Amino acid sequence: MVKSVNFFLADAMEALLADVALFGFLIASSISDLRTRRVPNALIVAMILCWMLIAGAGIAMGFYSFATVVSRFFEALILGGLLLLITCLFERITQSFAMGGGDIKLIACTTLYVGFGDACIALLIACSLFACTGLFKGAVKCMAQQGTMHISQDHVSHAELLPFIPALALGVLS
Repeated sequence: MVKSVNFFLADAMEALLADVALFGFLIASSISDLRTRRVPNALIVAMILCWMLIAGAGIAMGFYSFATVVSRFFEALILGGLLLLITCLFERITQSFAMGGGDIKLIACTTLYVGFGDACIALLIACSLFACTGLFKGAVKCMAQQGTMHISQDHVSHAELLPFIPALALGVLS
């Protein structure tokens, strides 16, 4: 009985460590995205290395099988690859900016921590929040122009880009 309780507590501590690490990386990347509209590659690499350490410890302690960890890795590659493909196709067809590479890499890394299904749900929530933010920003901009509605196909300046990572962080946390 004591061994099973200790195993349960160790498993809970490992899960808490993974959640705290993910939360920390999401906060750091949100701040970076808000300030610079970029997610540093060093942050992505640190996120992957941290996941590898947590997953390795989970395998060593018997919480995960090696197959489960490899499955998460391929889930991240699949979701990241799909987002990259969709983004490239959208940008090619519309000749406008869709989603940055840092956003795609962070979503793929988030998949390592939460799995494919939860990452897709977080992405859906993030896209909904992002769309609402864009609509609100457009409405405010429209009202600032004395009610005139002008929809432009011009390229958006770097300062006008909306940061996506904070919406993703809220999607993951919900």
